[in-house]
Amino acid sequence: MNINLDQGSLQIIRTLQAHGHEAYLVGGSVRNALLKGKTTDFDITTSAEPEDIMSLFQHTIPTGIQHGTITIVLDHIPYEVTTYRTDGEYLDSRHPISIQFVRDLAQDLKRRDFTINAMAYDPLTGFLVDHFRGQEDLKSRLIRAVGNPSERFHEDALRIIRGIRFAAQLNFNIEAETFKAMTELSHLLEHISKERIYAELSHILMTEKPSVGIELLLYSGALHVIMPELMPMAGFQQFTPHHDKDVFAHTMQVLDATRAHLPLRLAALFHDAGKPKTFSMDENGKGHFYGHEEESSAIAEQVMTRLRVDHATREQALLLINRHMTSLEMKRPIKIKRLIRDFGKDQIDLFFEFKQADQAGKAKAGVMNPNYSTLYNKVQQIIADEEPLELSDLAISGRDLLDLGFQPGPLIGQTLETLLNEVLANPELNHMEYLSQRALFFLRKDTERRKSLGDPCSDHETKEKEIKAVKKKSNGTANDQAIKETDHESRRD
Repeated sequence: MNINLDQGSLQIIRTLQAHGHEAYLVGGSVRNALLKGKTTDFDITTSAEPEDIMSLFQHTIPTGIQHGTITIVLDHIPYEVTTYRTDGEYLDSRHPISIQFVRDLAQDLKRRDFTINAMAYDPLTGFLVDHFRGQEDLKSRLIRAVGNPSERFHEDALRIIRGIRFAAQLNFNIEAETFKAMTELSHLLEHISKERIYAELSHILMTEKPSVGIELLLYSGALHVIMPELMPMAGFQQFTPHHDKDVFAHTMQVLDATRAHLPLRLAALFHDAGKPKTFSMDENGKGHFYGHEEESSAIAEQVMTRLRVDHATREQALLLINRHMTSLEMKRPIKIKRLIRDFGKDQIDLFFEFKQADQAGKAKAGVMNPNYSTLYNKVQQIIADEEPLELSDLAISGRDLLDLGFQPGPLIGQTLETLLNEVLANPELNHMEYLSQRALFFLRKDTERRKSLGDPCSDHETKEKEIKAVKKKSNGTANDQAIKETDHESRRD
């Protein structure tokens, strides 16, 4: 066996061995090299204890020294090196009460999760250490726990989801006894941090066919523990000519139809989660799910918040869920502009991608709504015409509002949002003269409202003077007429 290593890994292993220590490439790096002929992940294990490692290399970081892990930095590249160890008893399905550094590689490999991750390789001799038939399981495409699977999952219950993740990533099967232990011990996932669960879930969602991993989570019982809100979808019939599958099966098809983009995949996973709760049936036996997108969004927000999904990913997924029932039959330009504005010019394609994926999970999967291409072309034309669509496109800014006498606070954002809606309806209004006058109108209204509530308004007269000054500079009649037309347009929308 020959694995091509980068020079940093080779230097570390040579240095450790030259000073009388054993050192091997281990874990996923060996697995990937055997599967693909190469690896980009270099984990090193050694008989040297942490203090020995740190004494041999100039730049080290004690990243996990209590567990024997030292990070060595060579040419600005970090390498993790871990001392052989055995683990004591686990009481929380995550952390051992104690660890013990050992000199025997076999003892270290015995504590690892799956056989395909429990191999070690010496690049200087080409010798592969494989005490648990990892190579054989790679050839058989099997995920098998090292030793007793129940013991491995009691040690760290996250291994249940990790095993499912490996099966999904590698398109492997899970060995029968290993999967049996997963189903029996899935309840232990209650003790695992939400951040660790989400890290594994995101890996599953980004696989080539994410439905494989999600279905394994369902069948193992893990889904019930980590995302019980999704369980009602399984087996829930829709009773509609648009869908020939239950909600969960449809969701899996949509999931597989999306590209590997995390917000898209999360949106696909949750987009119909609200259907069971919003189901109704008419007198003809046809199912309806009025408002299910709002209910689905609420469920998604609850789950993603619990799993500590980052804000940007969560908000993009929620927008896709909320908008997935938006009709493609848009004719009024302002509605199309608002759609673009919601997603942003750079992200509007996500809306169309999701529409295509959702159609892939329906009874007529190959038949796309003819309005799809019409709306897409209109969107592209509006963007190409560089019409004002976002707050940054306005001829007025928050700084300008401060100069007009606005105080820092929510009124600035509210005013800019209102002005943008007016400009979306009438792009010709996007000039400083009109927007300044309109902004001062809103400021005066807000001042009057606060005064009626008893709030002090010491700057009231100053604001009135500013309004008059702007009016003198502008064509009052034309702008007053524009304001009236804008008010009428806003009410109509």
